[in-house]
Amino acid sequence: MVIGLILGLLLTKSKWGDYAQGLFDGMSQPIGVVAIIAWFWAGMFATLLQAGGLVDGLIWFGFQTGFEAGWFVGLTFVLAALFSSAVGTGYGTVSAFGILMYPAGVVLGADPTMMLAAILSGAVFGDNLAPVSDTTIVSATTQEADVPGVVRSRFKYSIAAAIPALILFVILVALPRQQENSKC
Repeated sequence: MVIGLILGLLLTKSKWGDYAQGLFDGMSQPIGVVAIIAWFWAGMFATLLQAGGLVDGLIWFGFQTGFEAGWFVGLTFVLAALFSSAVGTGYGTVSAFGILMYPAGVVLGADPTMMLAAILSGAVFGDNLAPVSDTTIVSATTQEADVPGVVRSRFKYSIAAAIPALILFVILVALPRQQENSKC
């Protein structure tokens, strides 16, 4: 983002003062403030969860209950979707879950690629539906629609994609693991 702003400053055809004023005007808009606050919230929640020992607790829980591999990938997808819906940022969700859930899932036997796919998918799902999301607010504002109406209209499409994705995450990660166990 900073590199883009610097390039814009260097390549602008107007005066630098006008460019800087446009930058400050844009940063003072509520849409920009919501995005920045959402990123701060995601970072704050991730730090709190990490300090509270979430990763160690998840690993212990997975080994004690047998909630490993495919089931853990499915849980990661659901939790990422809920987290992203709550904080309103897909980027913040990926950052937080990359630090918290990804290592726990790999230790519990989940495929690393599927863990990343579950985190990204959950983050996009939640960011698409979060009423505090910059994505939702910007799309509603630019189309002169109300945010709750945008969320309601998107829900049926998002849930129609989320349910098969959840099932596939669980199955695609659990099946190869079951086949490995049957060969032994």
